[in-house]
Amino acid sequence: YANSIAATGSSSYAPNSTGFTVTSGTAITGLLSGPAGADFDLYLQRRTLTGTSWSNVASSTSNSSSETVNATGSASYRYRWRVYAYAGNGAFTLCGRPQ
Repeated sequence: YANSIAATGSSSYAPNSTGFTVTSGTAITGLLSGPAGADFDLYLQRRTLTGTSWSNVASSTSNSSSETVNATGSASYRYRWRVYAYAGNGAFTLCGRPQ
């Protein structure tokens, strides 16, 4: 997944805002590579069973634009990646498993 963030404080969602599903016990891994000098954070979010909101279930928030998140998925939930520009802006790539 490749995209860009135009301004500090903005987010991008992958693969889209509706997310993806997995079977219970599935390993979920996200590898983010962003622009040099920026501080991008990576979050794995899970939608509530009622479908009304998303919550962070795993994150990587180091002071760089390269982040890695590992988690284990559960059935009955939808997941999505959130890339947040804590500082800076620019293009990024996100490799996520499962996709």
